[in-house]
Amino acid sequence: MEGAGAIESDETLSVAGAEKIETLLNRRRGNCKAKITKLQTFLNDKAPNARRLLIQSKLDNISEIFSNMESLKIEYYEILEEKLPKLELTFDQMEEDLESIKVGLQTLLLKHDDISKNLSICDTALSNNDNSKFSFVKNCLM
Repeated sequence: MEGAGAIESDETLSVAGAEKIETLLNRRRGNCKAKITKLQTFLNDKAPNARRLLIQSKLDNISEIFSNMESLKIEYYEILEEKLPKLELTFDQMEEDLESIKVGLQTLLLKHDDISKNLSICDTALSNNDNSKFSFVKNCLM
């Protein structure tokens, strides 16, 4: 019966190994969720007053999170076939959240670009010391 015991212990080790891998994957998924939450908080609280470069950096972070989630999905699918439907819903929600954050940040970038264009027009008009241009700038600012 030594052989049967050896097989059983191999299966136990295999199950324990799979559980450890699942725990690691769950932690990585939690890490992705935490990053998404931080980005949502940034978008809601700080992004409207943030500089363009910081907003662009956050958009780059979104691309990185998407990439991490894709590799995480592949790893999950390799070991947890029976839990796939629940995981799919979780990943779908995370992707939706990231998409809405991405759109919000891109919208803010467009506003930054519009403000920059308006300021450059105003600067040009002011530098020429022309009264008609000054009234144009005055109207822009009011």
